[in-house]
Amino acid sequence: MPTYTCTCSAGRLSPTEKQSIVNSITKVHSEEGGNVPQYLVQVVFNELAPGNHFINKRLVPKDQLWVNGLIRAGRSDAQKTAMVKRIMSECSEAMGVDPSFVWAYICDAEKTAEFGSVLPEPGQEKAWVEAIPKEVRDRYGLY
Repeated sequence: MPTYTCTCSAGRLSPTEKQSIVNSITKVHSEEGGNVPQYLVQVVFNELAPGNHFINKRLVPKDQLWVNGLIRAGRSDAQKTAMVKRIMSECSEAMGVDPSFVWAYICDAEKTAEFGSVLPEPGQEKAWVEAIPKEVRDRYGLY
């Protein structure tokens, strides 16, 4: 499943802003990634305590957000470019900040295993999910 890790200053994002970011990233990955089922997209927030991140020996601005997407290989450069552009734009809008505060990265994972099974090639998700034991699908709401 694509995993997007959002890193920001502790307390910077409200629950509403987080949900808006989750909705945007999920939609962007699904649409730009070739109609990936949205239930496969995972978003994780890491909050940094004050004084724990520097760029060029300077404490980063409180409004800074990093979105690091780890996705299965197989997406074109054009798809990945569209993803990072939309993530930057939509997340900055959700936060009410200039897009220069949102840094987005897309990295390919050559092989991953989740839910007790090796992930399929893009486009083969439906059959893969159906093969996952029902108790595991129920645990994560995979339908």
